[in-house]
Amino acid sequence: FHLAEDSPDFPFYLKDQETGSQWNILGKAVSGSLSGTKLNPTLSYNAYWFAWAVFYPDTQIYSD
Repeated sequence: FHLAEDSPDFPFYLKDQETGSQWNILGKAVSGSLSGTKLNPTLSYNAYWFAWAVFYPDTQIYSD
């Protein structure tokens, strides 16, 4: 995914490189070959680093 070049400032759309479909922030394709379809949500967890590090002190950090 990357920011669609013709996307307005807000709401912005993400464009997938495989199909060229544009997706809104809710995960619904608003244009392209997948228009009208919706992405399946994935489970996630937001945590502050200091709290995570207390419970998982052996966590390794990877970066580019």
